[in-house]
Amino acid sequence: MDLNKPMNEGKSQLIGRVALPALSIMALAGALSACGGGSNNLADPTVSPSTGIVACTDTTKCITTQFIVDSPVAGLNYTCGTYNNITDATGTVSCENNSNITFFLQSTDAKHKVTLGTYNLKRGVATLIRITPNDLVPPSTLAIGTITAGAVNITQLLETLRSPNYSYNPSEPTSRLVLDSTVKDAMNALTKDIAATDMSNGTFIDTFQPILTQLGRTLISKDDATARLNQGLQALQAGSYYTSPALILSGLLGGADVATQATGIATNDKALLGLYNVIDRSGFLIGQGAEWNGDTSPKDSTGTATPYNLLTNGSGFTRLSLSNSSVNAPSFLNPVNNFVNSNYVWQPEAVTLNANGFWQPQTNTLLGTATFTNGRLIGGTYIVGNNTLWQNVTQPSPAATAPVNEIATWKQGNNSNPSYYNGTMTLTKSRSVDSFLDPVVFKTASNVGPGNKAIFPLYATLTFHYTNTTNCTAGCVLGTQGIVILANGNIITDMKQDCSPADPTTLLSPSADPTKPTQQKRIGLIGAAFQGVSNINNLYISPLIMLSGHEFDQLDSNGVVTGTLDGIQVGTLSTIISQVNSVKVNVAGISSRNINISDNTNVTTTDSQTGVVTVVSTGEQSVLPAAYTNFYDSWNSLKSTQAATDTAITARSKGTVTMALTQCYAQPIGK
Repeated sequence: MDLNKPMNEGKSQLIGRVALPALSIMALAGALSACGGGSNNLADPTVSPSTGIVACTDTTKCITTQFIVDSPVAGLNYTCGTYNNITDATGTVSCENNSNITFFLQSTDAKHKVTLGTYNLKRGVATLIRITPNDLVPPSTLAIGTITAGAVNITQLLETLRSPNYSYNPSEPTSRLVLDSTVKDAMNALTKDIAATDMSNGTFIDTFQPILTQLGRTLISKDDATARLNQGLQALQAGSYYTSPALILSGLLGGADVATQATGIATNDKALLGLYNVIDRSGFLIGQGAEWNGDTSPKDSTGTATPYNLLTNGSGFTRLSLSNSSVNAPSFLNPVNNFVNSNYVWQPEAVTLNANGFWQPQTNTLLGTATFTNGRLIGGTYIVGNNTLWQNVTQPSPAATAPVNEIATWKQGNNSNPSYYNGTMTLTKSRSVDSFLDPVVFKTASNVGPGNKAIFPLYATLTFHYTNTTNCTAGCVLGTQGIVILANGNIITDMKQDCSPADPTTLLSPSADPTKPTQQKRIGLIGAAFQGVSNINNLYISPLIMLSGHEFDQLDSNGVVTGTLDGIQVGTLSTIISQVNSVKVNVAGISSRNINISDNTNVTTTDSQTGVVTVVSTGEQSVLPAAYTNFYDSWNSLKSTQAATDTAITARSKGTVTMALTQCYAQPIGK
């Protein structure tokens, strides 16, 4: 599929081939599977027959949409064209493409309503479109990276009307925002409609205050509303992102035209990047990167000088590390307008293969930092590097051109020139996450009830095994890593596998020597929590894990690397050379200390004529082992000449991962 072609050429193929892999778990009729939505322990809201519900059910016309504040909103009225309905238990909406969808709250007697705002719905490349108050009342220009007063007002009202049975928890994403019949009944006392302009300018409270008084509620503060909406916006950005040099070879998305590359000031001198990121639920950034640069004039088998030659020559790559990489490295995206922040900077770091066949850090290269400017995440799916891609993703009028600040660019200097390389970036969001983790599965001390056993925080140990057994010893085990799945849905390390809790800000854990606490690292998040469909007793979570940094190296007494887990990815759905598959963890047997991690990949077929994708079997049904891919080792396999050490690296570039509870783990008790 070539995104550089007009969108009307095979749009259904685009949805099947590109967008669906980015959305892969299993529910909301297949759309929220992308975010990892699953089970639904909340009954769909019901409304009075007087509302005259007409649902959009034609799958060829209807688009799945979700309304989110801090979490999905259930029980919110909406209209779009001839359709009139309410958001279901998962906050989802179904409307026709290119329709205007209006969200509102309507009284039970249907005499009066509070209109929140209207949004123009376009399919684009995403299979699930997620809407927030920020979309209903956007800034006057996209460059404004702060939440509008109108969006705060909408959030204030909805959060205040939230059912007390589903109260807000600032530290855990385990409660939906439910608008129940109590609120709709009280709204029968409204004396007139409240328009969207009243919500935007804040005058809505004059008319709605008697309803709040009747309900015995006080409008939450603007600061609290802003914090809750920010939580939802961060959840929408959470997930995995990548730009892969393999796009040049595969032709996916247009091949070389969309790869993140740059042209140097010397003839035929190019730089090519592979960048991989995970943003966790708190907005913190994890990253792995590699760069190939040099003369591309040696021609490939077709007689063409192409940047792909850089991947196959014997020089290998320079490792890239996020220059702000730390315990709390912030996201590279503004959560409000989705523009790339100026903190997205990568520092080159030279590495070489040592005698053990592992990557050994060397002195820094002559290259300076790779600094990214401009660019915006569009439709929750792509940051694009040229106008044609921008048009295909946004579907504007035919004559429209991309604003300069929405085309992603980067530059990199060396010792002689601060702008030696100049290029563009296309970054794909390979996996989104669910803003809500179902408490039926994601059981924490604050949601299981006093005295009951919870599951999270969960301390576990991952063991990584070679797939290719030719060059391995000691049971083909690459290494082990202690992890903690926190109650907030993020995943950090448990370096000593001793279950010592980490400070939530510094990520320091106490140790036997109080002067030398253990530094933990952010390594991922839980993308979904869902009950099984074929067997509801199965309770699944789906993690995204990225191990990045020399903290994951094993060193001998001389500082020589003798083993490493640095570069490993699990469950990100990113494409390195092949795709990193989704995985699932069954936590149903925790009370018996049983836990199992396995593959979570849907098996699909695609109609060659229509491009329609059919699911043959779901990821839930997969019994294949969970797999890992090592980012750095995989790229090394592309070198055209492979020495013995290269062969050993290729053997460990892929493998399986197993999971066991850490011996010291004990189930938390409900408060």
